[in-house]
Amino acid sequence: MRKRSTEARRSGGRRKGLEGGIAGVDLGDRTSDVCVIGEDGELQEEAQIPTTRAGMERWFGGRSSLHGRVRLQAATVTKAA
Repeated sequence: MRKRSTEARRSGGRRKGLEGGIAGVDLGDRTSDVCVIGEDGELQEEAQIPTTRAGMERWFGGRSSLHGRVRLQAATVTKAA
């Protein structure tokens, strides 16, 4: 099995499924961290947005190129003792 980075180099830097970019969202209780990776695999944008329906709609609403290209990370909250 080849590494993804090797496949990206062989395909001219583009990874399958990245046309138009992809957003990664780390969901939090009050705010969520978002980053957008472009077609070339480079970081295009970072933001911290409210974890509310209105906050998500406001941020993603103006980015039609990302529709269907969002990856979420959510985990239970852990607190240090």
